[in-house]
Amino acid sequence: LNRLCEKLAINPADSEFEVVYINGDHNIPAVFTTTEDEGGITKTLKIRQIEPEFLQRMFSMEV
Repeated sequence: LNRLCEKLAINPADSEFEVVYINGDHNIPAVFTTTEDEGGITKTLKIRQIEPEFLQRMFSMEV
């Protein structure tokens, strides 16, 4: 996976991508995105596994 990211010039630490989804386990170091919401600071993972997001959207009742 690291070689593929290098080949495709994908660096999760760059600000080019808001979220990077990866299918399955990985060994890429965690990168956090920091945003300021209502006077507080929120940190979210920038590299996420695709499965939880897929399941949430697949069974979501929102239109």
